[in-house]
Amino acid sequence: MSDFLVNAEELGARIRDLRLRYNKTQNYFADLLYISASYLALIEAGKRIPNLEVLVQITRVTDVSLDYLVFGTTETDKPD
Repeated sequence: MSDFLVNAEELGARIRDLRLRYNKTQNYFADLLYISASYLALIEAGKRIPNLEVLVQITRVTDVSLDYLVFGTTETDKPD
């Protein structure tokens, strides 16, 4: 069951790493996601977990899977 729990700090770190990989400021990235920069800062700090709509928008902007974004895994990481 713990395999399905979302770790807010790890999720925030992945989002921050993706933002930095694209060399974007919090203000610019937040605008792309239609959220405030202060809310993005809370997400990146692991203080908030974004709703599904924001998560999907992040996957579209960064071209990563939802599995990777939420759990840090991809389909190829799963055992057969």
